[in-house]
Amino acid sequence: MSNTEQKASNGMIKFVLTIFVIAMIVAVAYLVFFTTGQSVQ
Repeated sequence: MSNTEQKASNGMIKFVLTIFVIAMIVAVAYLVFFTTGQSVQ
């Protein structure tokens, strides 16, 4: 595995993890606001 390939794979892993973390935060925020909005009504 060359140096550029290693950098590319590390970038891909960071990119995927970042997208996954953002998706989790959005999902949790949506569930919290959605459930609290329903319980208030």
